[in-house]
Amino acid sequence: MVNEATLKIQNSKKKISLPGEGKQTQDDAPPKVSGPLEKGFNLQGRDGLDARIARMFFSSGLPFHLARNHYYRETFSYVANTPNLS
Repeated sequence: MVNEATLKIQNSKKKISLPGEGKQTQDDAPPKVSGPLEKGFNLQGRDGLDARIARMFFSSGLPFHLARNHYYRETFSYVANTPNLS
């Protein structure tokens, strides 16, 4: 049982990698756009947040329909709209 518990702990610490997270070379990197729309919508920040949320679902084995839950959406809206909440 100790060995089994140790393996579970080690497996839970593994980082889940997502598509597009690997290092890209200049040849396959997407073109950088730095117009006012990108700055206004903070596309890089949103992509990073999407990756973190996806990692939360994948690493915990959470069902994807959790994202439709009213309280889940309410929580993320509260965090996104509350200033100085880090």
